[in-house]
Amino acid sequence: MVLTKDSDQIWLDGERKLRGIFREMRALIADGSDILLLSHFEMFLNEIHAALRAESIEFRPFTAFDDSTLFQPANVAAHTCE
Repeated sequence: MVLTKDSDQIWLDGERKLRGIFREMRALIADGSDILLLSHFEMFLNEIHAALRAESIEFRPFTAFDDSTLFQPANVAAHTCE
């Protein structure tokens, strides 16, 4: 497994943030990579779920209380820390 460290990204608004996240996600998916998308905030998690569905990007959510879905095959797993 190869781990990479990226610089923090700063977006000027929510729309640019989602476009930036999706641009990076599409590049990783095209490269055959799996993605783990984490969210500390429930509001953003709900927003990203809706946006992923609107962009037809396959994902599988899980929670800290039930991580059994984390190890199921999917391109994206979205998570919230409570």
